[in-house]
Amino acid sequence: MTEKSNVVYIDNKEYKADDLSQEQKYFIEQLTECQAEAHNLKKATDRIQIAQTHFMSLLKTSLSNDETVERMENSRSS
Repeated sequence: MTEKSNVVYIDNKEYKADDLSQEQKYFIEQLTECQAEAHNLKKATDRIQIAQTHFMSLLKTSLSNDETVERMENSRSS
């Protein structure tokens, strides 16, 4: 569904907004808001996935550093 000025296109068919019922206009409003919300959720999901990857990388580095420090300490006491 696309909307330009007072014309709505659904499945490549043109509908004049003035010819639509209040109910049909309401459905278009709902669809428009759903499309915007889906887009915003996609962006949020992308950010969350990137953050998860970054924090996993930080955790692995931290664990690796702890293991390195422990090995160093163990080698000194031997």
